[in-house]
Amino acid sequence: MINKCARLPRALLSLIVITVQLLNTLPGASCLFAQDLSSLRVNNKNALTSEAIKQLDGVLDFIFTNHLAVGSVAIQQNGQILYERTLTPDVSGNGKIPEKEPDKENPSFVYTTGSVSKMFTAVMIMQLIEEGKLSLDTKLSKYFSGLPSADSISIEMLLRHRSGLPDYTIDKIESLNQDSLFATVHYDYGRLHTNLGWLLDPIKNPEDSILHMLSHSQVHFRPNASSEYNNSGYWLLAAIIEKCTGSSFDSNLKRRITDRLGLIHTLTAGRLEKMKHNTPLKIRESYYYCGGWQKSADIYLPSVQGAGDILSTPEDLLAFMQGLYHGKLVSAKTLALMDDFHYPDSSHLGQFGLGLESALWPDNDLAAGHSGDTYFNHGGVFYFPKTGYAICCLLNGLSPQFERNDMLDILYHATQNKTLELPFVDKWHPAIREVTPLLGTYYCDRLKMTISLLNDGNTVIVYPKGQDALCTYWTAPDQINQPKYDLNIHFMRDKSAFQLTQHGKTYNFVKQVATKKNQEA
Repeated sequence: MINKCARLPRALLSLIVITVQLLNTLPGASCLFAQDLSSLRVNNKNALTSEAIKQLDGVLDFIFTNHLAVGSVAIQQNGQILYERTLTPDVSGNGKIPEKEPDKENPSFVYTTGSVSKMFTAVMIMQLIEEGKLSLDTKLSKYFSGLPSADSISIEMLLRHRSGLPDYTIDKIESLNQDSLFATVHYDYGRLHTNLGWLLDPIKNPEDSILHMLSHSQVHFRPNASSEYNNSGYWLLAAIIEKCTGSSFDSNLKRRITDRLGLIHTLTAGRLEKMKHNTPLKIRESYYYCGGWQKSADIYLPSVQGAGDILSTPEDLLAFMQGLYHGKLVSAKTLALMDDFHYPDSSHLGQFGLGLESALWPDNDLAAGHSGDTYFNHGGVFYFPKTGYAICCLLNGLSPQFERNDMLDILYHATQNKTLELPFVDKWHPAIREVTPLLGTYYCDRLKMTISLLNDGNTVIVYPKGQDALCTYWTAPDQINQPKYDLNIHFMRDKSAFQLTQHGKTYNFVKQVATKKNQEA
């Protein structure tokens, strides 16, 4: 739900930097962009080979046994599921894959999809445009006249992230990140909750609260002058759907998309909350990895209606993409508008179409779809018009060493029937005798802070006193880091100390000598 540029989300509470990337990041190994995808012809190449499936199983076994990710993945071609698998957290700690995965016995689990929800919102807006109830030029002021630049912001600008409006999900979070060690608010959950309780818990009047935030915030740029990922725009689009139809966002979703495509495992979090005592559906719990899979509460999804509140499964999301690209939801003309990724002057291509993201994988393989993230859930679904393939992953837990895009890349390369490489785990595999002298408790007088270090296989768990632990890993005999968060710890063995560096600031920590009293305690 929050994307500043094009990289990956970060987990809350155990990790070092909060980016409530609820909803988006450019997938694949490249930052190049696609062209108009609706005009490309499907090449019915051979489906997954038995060797590709065997390799994919082997890679997913490796991911599971190395605690890199948990969740579900699926691959489809021309509407047929070719591969699907679920990895569930090994809470026993024995590192073994369960003989029977719960999803095989109970298909009613659904995942948080984050910004993948935006595609559904965009499709409903485009349906209303086809019905003549809206146009791409309709101004925001028709429905929300009190917002900044409302007379200049069009429906199209909201869809393409070009409104310039403040982002109600991220602006306050970024301001909170400026004044604490590690540029984090994770270690002060009470302060985070005080400032952003509306994002974590139900609020009585979400529309009034969010509109108040938007109307009293500063715009980022003049409408249509730039492009910046924006969750406010999609929350507003969901509200416009309700005002335009006189029905709730959820009822529109059901009537316009899920009933039409038979998606029985796709619904809003708000609907599931109301139905929870009368439905077999159950939302997947969220996890983060830090010395084991730890359960954690995620955001309160109804607060991000239209931007990140839809629950689904990989199978349903693949069926959605199939329906979208085969005329079951919008016309071919409308689809051509949605996956046109040119900037307004048509001089070059960008990341965002009308509710779709473009992505370019190796060999110029173009795809359209969307990725999405909440604090702890990370997923994406992408359709390749040239081959009819579609790939999807919905991950409800990640290790700091693995990313959603890593999983998408693995699925993509499997569709190419190419040799799959095992995920890169650590840059340096330490011998326990080498790292044991570095473990222990360190103190920084400047910060009045104590940090304890505990080795966990090829990772190091960092425990700041009074704060949540975080997972780092070895990159050299005297160095651990977490590059996603610009964190580096360099040990000075001769001084029994280390230097912690993050975002250009360096702090010296000295190892504490264990006294007899401490040992007894």
